[in-house]
Amino acid sequence: MEMSFTKRYFTFLVIIEVIIFAITCGLAVLAADPQPMYWVITAIGAEITIFSTMYAWKSKCENRAKYAQQFIKDFADQYGLDAALQISELVLRE
Repeated sequence: MEMSFTKRYFTFLVIIEVIIFAITCGLAVLAADPQPMYWVITAIGAEITIFSTMYAWKSKCENRAKYAQQFIKDFADQYGLDAALQISELVLRE
């Protein structure tokens, strides 16, 4: 199974950020000045937080659509297609 773009991007992002963090730590140790590490740690944390939030939002929307499709399949025969579509529209509404 092929990995989705967001998972590949997240993996790439984490690898690059670990490399940047290691280089910054090495430079901070050599210069005996931890100040650059504070900026790098903050930037890495902010980027990972934003990406994780966007990924969670995307997953939530995909799951809602999946559940609405499943609902239509399960209940369209029993209650009619129009009723199932109206209820699934309520589910998908934010």
